[in-house]
Amino acid sequence: MPAPPVDERVEQVFTEACWDTAREFEGMFSRLFPGGEGRLVLTGPDHTLTTGVPAGAETREQPGPAGRPVPEAAFCRGAGT
Repeated sequence: MPAPPVDERVEQVFTEACWDTAREFEGMFSRLFPGGEGRLVLTGPDHTLTTGVPAGAETREQPGPAGRPVPEAAFCRGAGT
């Protein structure tokens, strides 16, 4: 059964916003933590209406604030989580 037009539009807008946000997050994280890598990914890229968006962060050359490693964190989880 095809998705209703509203769902298709929501998926399109969400996907575009997610990739734009992911690109900006990666750039900002690398500026704040030189040598580090930040990323946003979709837990279910084929199901954008119910996907989660965990944020991953890893520092390689320098520790995070106050000398502590930057832990992986999950933000903006999908509905029901």
